Amino acid sequence: MNLLFIFGIILMALILFVVLKVAKRLIKVVFSLIFILLLISLVFGFFVFRDFQDFQENFFDSKNTFLVQKNGTITMGFSAIGFVEDKALLNDQEIQELQQYYEQKDFLSMVDDEYKIFIIDMQIAPEDMQDFSMDVIFEQAKLVEVIPESPMFMAIKYLPWLANFKSGVNQG
Repeated sequence: MNLLFIFGIILMALILFVVLKVAKRLIKVVFSLIFILLLISLVFGFFVFRDFQDFQENFFDSKNTFLVQKNGTITMGFSAIGFVEDKALLNDQEIQELQQYYEQKDFLSMVDDEYKIFIIDMQIAPEDMQDFSMDVIFEQAKLVEVIPESPMFMAIKYLPWLANFKSGVNQG
């Protein structure tokens, strides 16, 4: 019986040794993954923060275009300095030209001299573009396409709570 007891203790020690080795490697892998995710988050967060600063510095002093689309067809839009100054509705020729670029995914030609182009889905756009609010862009980011694509708006699409950034936007 002593031999069986000794054999049991040796077997338990071996099992404990193997379990601890596996647990140690598993813990190393988990901590490595956490570190990598944290590093990626910090880098992405840096780019989002830089984009936020750029947006805050340039949006209200630059020409922006706001377009409304339904099923991939641009139906209306306006241009403005910032968001509210000198709102000018786009004419049919301008909309057709932008539609051609949009269909061809020639976003560089669309941007031209604008700081940003916002393509808003019809379901969230007001009928009268004069009633349009910047809140729509932040709160309904999944239905808004921003050209050129922006880390800040990309982050807001996937992490909607980041829409609170808008409270930090200095409105000119």
